[in-house]
Amino acid sequence: TTNTPILPPPACEQTSTAYGINDSGMVVGDYTISLSAPVRGKGCGFPQHHPIIWNSSTNTFIDLASPNKFGTLYGINASGQVVGFESSSATGSNAVIGDVTGGVLTDLNPLVTGVPSAWKITYADKISDSGLILARALDVAANVVHSVLLTPSTLQPPPPVAPVAPSGLN
Repeated sequence: TTNTPILPPPACEQTSTAYGINDSGMVVGDYTISLSAPVRGKGCGFPQHHPIIWNSSTNTFIDLASPNKFGTLYGINASGQVVGFESSSATGSNAVIGDVTGGVLTDLNPLVTGVPSAWKITYADKISDSGLILARALDVAANVVHSVLLTPSTLQPPPPVAPVAPSGLN
């Protein structure tokens, strides 16, 4: 037999990911930190994602994580409005909106009207310069996810677009 040294577990990982940028150089995404306590025999605990805004001109960042929640920011527009999601074991995932100066993320669900009562807006993926939000809604009753376009009450809704079939299909 040979004596094989036992290697220590890898250091708990810290990473960051960027998902969106505006023309002012503000970047949104998340940073991930694994909890230091081992979980279920693994060397590091579960990773937690913190929604974050980086200011590339000043090389600073704002961590927008709420207590006992994790999340990610996916979109930012020219005026600094940001969208993404926050989640906790108590609430599940909720789409959020915030801005680069406020430091607070707000759940979009209480702000949205005209959505079926069994639907929950879970993720906000993009926000246009006029405030249109591309999001995902979970139909809780049917367990089906739908893409939705959220229009601020200050804007007229865009005209409906008729679906177009790809050419060459029979």
